[in-house]
Amino acid sequence: MKFIFQLSVLLLLCGCTKSGTHKVIVENKSEYDIQTIIYNYSYQNPSKYEVADSFITKAGFETVIAKIFPEDYVTSCSPPYDSISIIVIGKSELKIKVNLNSGETYRYSRSGSRSKGYHVECRATITNTDIVPK
Repeated sequence: MKFIFQLSVLLLLCGCTKSGTHKVIVENKSEYDIQTIIYNYSYQNPSKYEVADSFITKAGFETVIAKIFPEDYVTSCSPPYDSISIIVIGKSELKIKVNLNSGETYRYSRSGSRSKGYHVECRATITNTDIVPK
């Protein structure tokens, strides 16, 4: 009987925890493959950036570039990195004019509840009109 009580308390505590998520997504609706490069400040030299991560997103696909488990829901789409750049793979004569460092670039959406946890999505979409000659 004592075991059943302990198990019930454990299940009750686990059921009360929030399980929200916050995803930052780059959606590539262009005809080109793109690369997203994430930079953070260098600990050895704070005036310089270091590449922290890099993601390739094929034409017509999307990539989650950050997945965060916040304590509470996020109300804006400020990127969780020091700097982000984006390039067209294999096309050095082209550039992407979308600024992934600005929270205004991302489309914010939220689902869920305060008691169960919110699921926040910040989505930046790249289209052919965003890719221009250098």
